[in-house]
Amino acid sequence: MRRIFFVCLAAVSTAAAAARQLTVVPSPALEPLMRQAAKSFEIRHPGTVIHTELEHAAGETPDIVAINRPLAPGEGSLESTTVGWNGAALIVNGKNPIGNLTRERVKDILEGRIRNWKEVGGENAGIQLVMQDAGPVHDLVSEFFGLRMQPPGALVLRTNELVINQVLGNPDAIGYVSMAVLPDIEEETSIHPLRLDGVEPNLATIKSGSYSLVRPLNLVTKKQPPVLAKSFIKFFLSPPGQTILLRKEFVPLSPVSASLRSRIRGLVEAG
Repeated sequence: MRRIFFVCLAAVSTAAAAARQLTVVPSPALEPLMRQAAKSFEIRHPGTVIHTELEHAAGETPDIVAINRPLAPGEGSLESTTVGWNGAALIVNGKNPIGNLTRERVKDILEGRIRNWKEVGGENAGIQLVMQDAGPVHDLVSEFFGLRMQPPGALVLRTNELVINQVLGNPDAIGYVSMAVLPDIEEETSIHPLRLDGVEPNLATIKSGSYSLVRPLNLVTKKQPPVLAKSFIKFFLSPPGQTILLRKEFVPLSPVSASLRSRIRGLVEAG
């Protein structure tokens, strides 16, 4: 009898432990974001373990898959929750009179076929292209414009901040940054974001679907996900989860106050 009791107790303990574990499989560009969110969630829920894995064992189904795209037509059996966006904006120096570019013209600039601002209605000056070398924004821009090559003479930098500083210091420069940093840029009159096909890059145009250089950040589950998966998604939609999105330079679902942005900027700069 005692043996049966201990076997049952062990089974209950194993089931309870499994209920406190969650497997999240992110796309490579989303891995740093998911790891940070998992760590924060574990701190708020002692005893919970979240495994963030780029790959999962064959035959096993992860609890959540984090993707930077909408669900495909053949994925209708899954549930998708948008928790933020990966959006990019083109920026130029405040002295540049250009305010709008078409998608085709931007692609030509990014691939080096257009090299002078006069070709797009600007001054007779060579274009200094400033690109990023890795990360979600780089991936988004490369996929959106179908980039096949990097033109000679382009500056390739690692962060939004470095791109912004280059554009600030060069009236002939054009670069791209995460839309998450646009409110900080808008405080700086020496730099301005471009309209793309006549559409301003901002939260309102993202939500309306009119701004195109953006992809949803979706957490995908089965139609009936585990309770812990629901809790993790709920955390992502909460102010702490949205703050993590912003720290990792993704666009949150709602505007963030200037004071919170200032605190987050300080944390990012402090490393």
